[in-house]
Amino acid sequence: MKNELSKKETKHLWIFFAATILWTWIVGMIPVMLGINNTTMGDYLFVFTASIAPSCVGIIMVLKTYTKEARRDYFERFIPTWHGAWFVLLYLALFISLMTGALSLSLGESPDFQTFKGFMQNPLSELSFIFFVQ
Repeated sequence: MKNELSKKETKHLWIFFAATILWTWIVGMIPVMLGINNTTMGDYLFVFTASIAPSCVGIIMVLKTYTKEARRDYFERFIPTWHGAWFVLLYLALFISLMTGALSLSLGESPDFQTFKGFMQNPLSELSFIFFVQ
């Protein structure tokens, strides 16, 4: 049993890669053409427009090449559900733990967690923190 891509699938892959590279390079050259390539504005322009190219081209390819049933199936799996939100929270907790450990090892002192202790003693104070701290 061969696991080869059909000519149509291969064509779609080439279109995807070509469109992604073209989008990234064209948008990446805009800050250079405007002379703002070593500025904050140029960096933001590049990051927020060129870095989304693979995702946008992929979604456009799904909309143009998939059948209606395949599109519906794709977007049902693509859009996160509450079941998937727990993994985001788990990754966030692991990231915070990892960064706290790395900082405490590199700085040679352990964090005091005063803000966290305050939230644990008075959980309602977290609401004012969320809404009023900028």
